[in-house]
Amino acid sequence: MVTFGTSLKPTMIKYYPAILLLIFSTFLQAQEDKYELLTSRAIEKGLYDSAMVYCNKLLEINGDNSVDMCVRGSIKMMMNDTEGALGDYALAIGLDPEDPCAFFNRGNLHLHHREYEKALDDFNRAISLDPRVNDYYRSRGFAWFYTGEYEKAIRDISRTMSESRGDLIAWKMLGVCFLNLEDWEPAIRTLKHALESGNDREDAETCEMIGTCLMNLEKFKESISSFDRAIQLNGNNPQAYFMRGRAKLALKQDGCKDLETALKLGHPNAVEAINRLCID
Repeated sequence: MVTFGTSLKPTMIKYYPAILLLIFSTFLQAQEDKYELLTSRAIEKGLYDSAMVYCNKLLEINGDNSVDMCVRGSIKMMMNDTEGALGDYALAIGLDPEDPCAFFNRGNLHLHHREYEKALDDFNRAISLDPRVNDYYRSRGFAWFYTGEYEKAIRDISRTMSESRGDLIAWKMLGVCFLNLEDWEPAIRTLKHALESGNDREDAETCEMIGTCLMNLEKFKESISSFDRAIQLNGNNPQAYFMRGRAKLALKQDGCKDLETALKLGHPNAVEAINRLCID
């Protein structure tokens, strides 16, 4: 009769350390997977306190590492803990200076707080580390926009549009860049893309900007249609009334009522326009 307990005992003792290490590693991986999933689900549900608990557990399991530290920084950012988020991003960068995600996330935090030069520094670093990620260019384009560098903003944001067809914010920002550069035709095209990207919810401001571009091209009838739609969507938009009034006057129509409405709504140039165009 074979007795496995005695015959295998020396072999089992020999491999015990490796077996225990394998069991422990499997356990740790299972724990890591568990807390990664819990962290992700908590973030999706907006349960940031819970996400923080789970993320801290991940750091206990894995030790300090740039990925989990960066995630914790992002959770703190969503909890409006700016100093805590900056601290975690700095720790993540210290742990792995070659990780572009930490620079990207910190750049977005600077962007949110209107620290555009700091944001640009971080986005430039992220792009230098991994130039393949379009999100880095998109965010840098937004930073360029807010610093008035519209041509640079167009270059960066345009790079992302092939995979961002439904990105309302990016299309609208791109359109505003062209508008500010007085490049009316591409402004109209991109602003119309913004309307098409809005999940069937038209935006009054975008309609008004399209009308302004059309008016500068002396397409007054088309501009009036855009202003009409802007006013239908938001009847308290003084700029839409002001511009529609001017477009009507350009066609020898009665636009003074629109200018008077713009005045009542507080448009800063309405008084001068009424005195110049409506009072004999």
